Amino acid sequence: MEAVTYSLRQTVFGILKTLVVRASQNNLDLTYEIESDVPDQLIGDSLRLRQVITNLVGNAIKFTPSKVTRKGHVALGCRLLSLDDQMVTVEFAVMDTGIGIAKDKLTMIFDTFCQADGSTTRVSASNFCCYHC
Repeated sequence: MEAVTYSLRQTVFGILKTLVVRASQNNLDLTYEIESDVPDQLIGDSLRLRQVITNLVGNAIKFTPSKVTRKGHVALGCRLLSLDDQMVTVEFAVMDTGIGIAKDKLTMIFDTFCQADGSTTRVSASNFCCYHC
C-alpha cells in the first residue's frame, strides 16, 4: 500500500464526479457527506480508497432501481471513528434505496480478494455499514 499525502474531500469528490453521470442516467440522486470533524489531509493509499469507493458506490448505482413515482437515491457518508497522533480511522457507509444485501451474503462479498500485485487483502464486513432506506 502507498503512503502519500492526499485530500480526502477532493478524492471523494473526484470519485463521485465520475459516477454522477451513471447515477443520473439511472434516474438516481447521488449525494455525499463527510462530517466536519474528519481531517482532510491524510497519509495513505488514495488509489486503493478510490477503488473501494468506486466499487461500492458503483454497485449501489447498478442495483438501485428508480421508481416512476419516486427517484432512487444513493448516498456516501464518512465519519470519524478515532483520531490520535499516529492514526485516523474513518468509516465510509453507502446507503441506497435498493433492496439491500442479505446478512448471510455479507461475508461472501467482503471475503478475501487478490490484488493485481498478487497480494491478498481481507476486508471485514464489520467495517462497512449497509443500510436500506
